[in-house]
Amino acid sequence: MKLSSLASPSSCLLFGSCLALWSSYVTLPVTADEEINLISACEPTIADIACNTTGFATLCDLLEITDLASVLAGEGPFTVFAPLDSAFELLDPALVATLVNDTDLLAEVLLYHVTPQLLPAEDLRCSAPDNLVEMVAGGNSRTLCQNNNETFFQKGAANPRDDMPEIIDTDIEACNGIIHVIDKVMLPNSVADLIETPPSTSVPATAAPSIADAMTEPPVAAPTAVSAPTTCDTIADIACGLDDFSTLCSLVVQFDLAGALSAGNWTVFAPTNAAFEAIASVLPELSEETVTDVLLFHVVADAALYSDDLECSALVEMANGKNSRTKCDADLVPQFQSGGDNSDGAEPELLEVDIPACNGVIHVVSNVLLPAGTLP
Repeated sequence: MKLSSLASPSSCLLFGSCLALWSSYVTLPVTADEEINLISACEPTIADIACNTTGFATLCDLLEITDLASVLAGEGPFTVFAPLDSAFELLDPALVATLVNDTDLLAEVLLYHVTPQLLPAEDLRCSAPDNLVEMVAGGNSRTLCQNNNETFFQKGAANPRDDMPEIIDTDIEACNGIIHVIDKVMLPNSVADLIETPPSTSVPATAAPSIADAMTEPPVAAPTAVSAPTTCDTIADIACGLDDFSTLCSLVVQFDLAGALSAGNWTVFAPTNAAFEAIASVLPELSEETVTDVLLFHVVADAALYSDDLECSALVEMANGKNSRTKCDADLVPQFQSGGDNSDGAEPELLEVDIPACNGVIHVVSNVLLPAGTLP
């Protein structure tokens, strides 16, 4: 049976119905005389690897506690973002206290690490909307990239931007799917209110629930983390390194903004050369002060706002102190970032989003953002 013939995971209002639905996906209907042990239908399954690899003892234990081990031993295909033991140790203590007493919520968190498809690393996308991954628990996680797309993260809805789960090993093959290893637990929206303290990169002494010791079978070698590159391109590097931003680059240099965009933490809505050509007749009439004001109206200071941080119809304060507004399409995906002097027919459309830089993020726009009072 193909997944498409089943109800969508997002339609499961209660975990019990989700578990029953997913159990039906991995269990073939058989007669009493034709009992089939699907767990041994192929090997090694995702469950086999999780329970026989050093570094996944906590994950294995939790799969057993929630009766999900049999699901991940089924036909699939599945892709699992598997947290290491150390990832569970980093969980907020308040969240852990809830999860150890709420098996249904724990199962939901675990299923938020599973997508019902084969998704090898080469198919992970860095830019919205192609970077959304639908999870079995319902809702999406998001692939985000840094360091020239060399460092990949799989962000849950409730994971903060400054502490995202990094994908540290990829494409571990099982007979029923693929495992990618992550260094933090992916958090769905359902647990956001349970997190009391900011995540820590150190291991708190009481953060993880007690778990059983070693598995009975000899473990294989543990996955090792991949060191992130130590260099990356700044926003200024990217803007001045691409032909389509040559006008933006020349203006940034002319008005002494390149230095600022080489450090700090910024969000930049970057107009293409065509965007500046569209207002070429107006630019000569603008004073230097006004041009600087317009350039700063493309920048959000002290924040890297990715596309999923942009809220429909919300105002965004720009570096010149004025507000732009995010406008979304019918699917509630950000489509325009508009200023007060942008007309309806020439609103800056988000052509490409979530281009990472080591000091922020860039979104490409089709028109120049014009704050109110810019045009003569």
